[in-house]
Amino acid sequence: MKDLELKVAEARSNDVGRGIARIDPLVMDKLGITTGDVVQITGKKSTVAICWPGYPEDEGFGIIRIDGFARRNAGIGIDDKVRIKKIEPKIATKVKLAPTEPLRIVGGETYLKSYLENRAIARGDIIDLNIMGRKIGLVAVAIQPCADAVIINYSTEIEISEKPDRKSTRLNSSHTDISRMPSSA
Repeated sequence: MKDLELKVAEARSNDVGRGIARIDPLVMDKLGITTGDVVQITGKKSTVAICWPGYPEDEGFGIIRIDGFARRNAGIGIDDKVRIKKIEPKIATKVKLAPTEPLRIVGGETYLKSYLENRAIARGDIIDLNIMGRKIGLVAVAIQPCADAVIINYSTEIEISEKPDRKSTRLNSSHTDISRMPSSA
């Protein structure tokens, strides 16, 4: 499938945490992407998101608007370049998640299934949850069937490991892109 390089811009607040990417409508046409398609976003790493059309003021500028969660999962920041391509996700039969720190979560599978329903995820993605004022990161350590991306639905089995994912290179990163902040010196 065709792919293109786009410039990363910050998602607007109403799009944060929804698992979507707003893409320049001209780019969508060029790649044959329609609203609701799943795109793979590749920077230093890869992640996936559900495509929505960009805002009218972004048209023709080759912009993709994604939130801090997607930027972290792709290993990029604002103003970086990413490659995108349309992919065909599969319906997830099972997703295994592991915490990013030692933690025991009891009975969270039902909540996670409803929280993630109709979301596209890739193996290695970190999903952040706010539980009683505490941020908890969960890594998608395994997805079935094996695919570039899966969509979680009402029949997906969610499993939460008690052991933290120690292999992830994405652990405990901040949502703030501090590389773009001015220094105090």
